[in-house]
Amino acid sequence: MQKLAIFDFDGCLVHTLDAWLKGARFVFDELGLTPTDKEIVDSVFAKDHGPLALGVTDLDGFWEKNVQAYHRHQEYVYLHDGVIEAMEALKNTRYSYGNSD
Repeated sequence: MQKLAIFDFDGCLVHTLDAWLKGARFVFDELGLTPTDKEIVDSVFAKDHGPLALGVTDLDGFWEKNVQAYHRHQEYVYLHDGVIEAMEALKNTRYSYGNSD
């Protein structure tokens, strides 16, 4: 039987919250909306339709702009401590591994 380890990329292996938050903040600012960082995290990142609860009317447009803004903030993305060592250690086991994103 094959053993498999699956990891989530965002937040598990790699810290991306700050880049996503800056991206969302950019889009909200552009729309003239002013949710708090906590509201963005609790609503936007909890569910795909969360921006609607914060006043967004064009959900697809919001996500398209948010992804673009996220990519412009890559300096805030980094590996969590121990990720490289954990992946190296996993190579020496009988586990296959992959990314769930």
